[in-house]
Amino acid sequence: MNADEVLKHDIEQALLWDRSVDARYIKVTVYTNCVVLSGCVPNCAQKLAALHTARTAGRRDVDVRDLAARATGAFTCADAALAAAIHTTLDWQDVMRGHEIAIDVRRGRVTLTGRAKTGNQRDAAERLVRGMSGVVEIVNGVDVVRDRLVDAVERNIAAALRGCPPRELCNVDVDVRDGVARLTGTVGSLEKKAAASSAAWDTKGVRWVIDDLIVDQGQRIRSVGV
Repeated sequence: MNADEVLKHDIEQALLWDRSVDARYIKVTVYTNCVVLSGCVPNCAQKLAALHTARTAGRRDVDVRDLAARATGAFTCADAALAAAIHTTLDWQDVMRGHEIAIDVRRGRVTLTGRAKTGNQRDAAERLVRGMSGVVEIVNGVDVVRDRLVDAVERNIAAALRGCPPRELCNVDVDVRDGVARLTGTVGSLEKKAAASSAAWDTKGVRWVIDDLIVDQGQRIRSVGV
């Protein structure tokens, strides 16, 4: 066998041994500089898994444009039932608390719209849906809408630390959930740590502050909001 035939065999075996992929309907074709996967798999999660396995086994570019995600047999699911399952999955995840994501399912193709509090929440929704049986494609149209309380806390902290000299500027990240503000990042002194925490406490709507700021006097960092 030549090099392409050997690589083709190695990738086929890797896919067959990968328990996260139903490789029965995957065809592997190897050209000099590229591996092409075609055929079909039950959902988009398996398509991504097949791509990862082929890349790991072949260490070359892998083209999966002709590999379709198509729910069949035990993997088929009525659109209404799949939409209900997605709603339940998102609602039971702690990271998704307070989301305003709408779900539309048509023939296994899921469209997410609405609003998320953070980019992490938006991406988490897509990851959760991608792994569900019956999902053949995802369109993530969710907008990230910053909590107004986060903006208020950041403005107050920026005002409290405005007098910092350049070498002692601070970098503070703010997350707010249900009125609880968590401060993370690095500041230049204990005084600035106290000032940032106090500014968060003084923000209208904040009922508790978790101060996880780290003091690092030797690190030059930027000031939030300025």
